[in-house]
Amino acid sequence: MTEKRKGSLLGTLFKLGLLFTLMLVLAGVGMCAYGHSKPEGHTASGSEIIKAPLADVFALEVNIERRPEWMEQVKEVRDYKEGENGTASWLEVWSDGNEFDMQLAANAKDKMLRFEIRDRNEVFNGSWTLDFEAVEGGTRVTITEQGNIPNAFVRGMFHLVASPDDTLKQHLQILKTQAEKKAAK
Repeated sequence: MTEKRKGSLLGTLFKLGLLFTLMLVLAGVGMCAYGHSKPEGHTASGSEIIKAPLADVFALEVNIERRPEWMEQVKEVRDYKEGENGTASWLEVWSDGNEFDMQLAANAKDKMLRFEIRDRNEVFNGSWTLDFEAVEGGTRVTITEQGNIPNAFVRGMFHLVASPDDTLKQHLQILKTQAEKKAAK
């Protein structure tokens, strides 16, 4: 290969690299702009009827230290501390590496739990309120999420690939499966 051809090839590769970098920057700016067009806060809700007694469903949800046994995304619960009136705080480590500072901020036995959630990466924060109601054939559990995604880029990505109720619906399905399996024993 001649020196002239080498120089031309290197010049072309450099231009392609610059073009690729420019495209990435523009995509990032576009995602941030899209994220800014979406509100930081959201409300999502979901409900499920679980064929198990209310007291058993509530007990499964409120027993924080046993979460890794039934919540497949929870790898471990660390630094669990009980507070007053059934409240508690802990660090929840998920199998995907995310870590959440959690607080059980309200506990109305067999009626309602409210969890405060703060992602240590500051990607998400908010609360989940779980309402429990005895119904014919079992227990209705309703989760209401008040969420906040402060980072515009992350918020844009979130709105492209997910729905605000995805995680709570997944949680309800796991809770249903585990509580009904326990009730069948």
